[in-house]
Amino acid sequence: MKRKTTGSRVHALEPPVAKERRKQHAMDMRGKFLSIDPQSFLDTFLPINEGSGVPPSIDLKAFEPMEEIDGEREMYLPWVNCVETNNFCPGYKFVAMPDKGDRNDCRTKGRQVPDVGLYLKKDAPVDTPRWSKMALYVEFKSRKEGLKQDPFCDDPRKPFESDAEERESVRGQIIGYAEAMFSHQHRTHVFSLLVLGEHVRFIRWDRSGAIVSQLVHYVEDPEILAHFLWRFSNLAPSQAGFDLTAEEIDEESLEYHLMKSGPNDESLTEKQRQYWQESLDESWSWWKLKVGGCDCSSRASRAQVPRQNMDPKYEARDHVAATERPRYFLVGRPHFKASRLDGRGTRGYIAMDPETKKLHYLKDCWRVTLPGIQKEGDVLRALHDAKV
Repeated sequence: MKRKTTGSRVHALEPPVAKERRKQHAMDMRGKFLSIDPQSFLDTFLPINEGSGVPPSIDLKAFEPMEEIDGEREMYLPWVNCVETNNFCPGYKFVAMPDKGDRNDCRTKGRQVPDVGLYLKKDAPVDTPRWSKMALYVEFKSRKEGLKQDPFCDDPRKPFESDAEERESVRGQIIGYAEAMFSHQHRTHVFSLLVLGEHVRFIRWDRSGAIVSQLVHYVEDPEILAHFLWRFSNLAPSQAGFDLTAEEIDEESLEYHLMKSGPNDESLTEKQRQYWQESLDESWSWWKLKVGGCDCSSRASRAQVPRQNMDPKYEARDHVAATERPRYFLVGRPHFKASRLDGRGTRGYIAMDPETKKLHYLKDCWRVTLPGIQKEGDVLRALHDAKV
């Protein structure tokens, strides 16, 4: 689906707002980062799939131009050129737009955007960055200040999460970027790179926290960064973190026109119709969400919850058996969205059933799958059956 966008000449939040928000992000995620050695990171999270071919031959001087660059803003394009010249990430394109915010990021009015985003070539933006299409993000810190701004510490004698104010602020900054990707997409996890001058860290984010690699000196030893990029480019969508039960709706699709035509339910109140119209925000991606029809025990739980004067029937995604026929719901901008990265990531949608054109309230969230914890869907089912 195409979006209406406008330009922006700012690339960061207003300083007082940014400082407080980053501090809060760092506080929310305190104690939720784990360290791992770089090779184990690759082997665990970026497996080499059958049919991927052989890794590219690595020019040991691939990132040599980065040795001569001191300023952060001067790093972006040379770094991207090094990657593209060596074809480390085929099929993808790194885009640097530090002076143009994503106006579709309503909460920060486009003032939050990482230094560089990675996109499939077919999705690469040409005017403004797009959170909804970003495959991973890259945050840069200059060679001069890089390690002074490293939010993590590899010294086993010290805490992994540095508590120095500037380092904590950078940690809050990269948390905010990860949260924005989860907010604008349907994700199981997200990858990012933190480039600190001539060093880099690999990061994998999910709703429980983040796994962070130890520092890699990619200028002296470019092989492991090159392998990260090449392996990422060969991942299946689910391995790259995309939730396969969510399909983005294209502007030319039948589902898009169904949503534009509106619900077919004379019992809806004016307020309920207003909620639906407000969800059709074209600055936000629209989605077709699958509920049931698969073993979703390890994925997000979507429960169709009754709302006053709406269809009282509901289905709980984590209750539907694997053999049952799946149901689909069309959704736009969330009616409600939790703001934190960690936790259940709850979103509430005014959703349309494309078969009946009736509206439902769809709850989309992650749940803990541990022994002894009762599924929310089972509780809702029991309450419904008891006519509570």
